Amino acid sequence: MTCPDCRGHIRVTPGGDDPEECGGCGSRLLCATCSVALVRFTDDEKEDGICPRCGEPFDGEGAAVPTDEDFTWNDR
Repeated sequence: MTCPDCRGHIRVTPGGDDPEECGGCGSRLLCATCSVALVRFTDDEKEDGICPRCGEPFDGEGAAVPTDEDFTWNDR
């Protein structure tokens, strides 16, 4: 696999999960929230660091975390 930003080689194991970021330049390859391949989107679509598919930050930071003590995931 080749990084779309630095063109460096990224080792992928057969049957394994694709890496979330390039080990050479640190570029995001997959969205940490929804795991979509970010190479599917243009640079303009990715410019703000928000995934065009799920609307969350690529790095998974800032994802909605319940703060209400009465909240359960069954309430969704």
